[in-house]
Amino acid sequence: MKNIILLRTFSKLYGLASFRIGYGIGDKEIIERINRVRSPINVNFSAQKAAEVSLDDEAFKNSVLNNNRKGLNLYYTELEKLGFPLYPVQRQFFTHSNREKASRQHVFAKWNYCQKCR
Repeated sequence: MKNIILLRTFSKLYGLASFRIGYGIGDKEIIERINRVRSPINVNFSAQKAAEVSLDDEAFKNSVLNNNRKGLNLYYTELEKLGFPLYPVQRQFFTHSNREKASRQHVFAKWNYCQKCR
């Protein structure tokens, strides 16, 4: 697929947000064009080493994934209590249907109210 670029970050799962490191996979011609306009200041050696080492830290990765799942389950539970049907997802985002309810602002107004009560 010539016109698709896969971009990944080490920010969340690997805990390296301050290093601003990630990678892209795409068609060679597209990547070469991007490299022509890319800033000459690239990722530093420390960030590269941290990313390399983080790939082997399965325990940390699993801990972050489990924590993200717990957080997502909390959102599901609380929003469903408020009467908002949700669609299951595999990442840290959630999707809901607002056909039966009012707008997105209504959802978050109710959610913020619940947060204040705790």
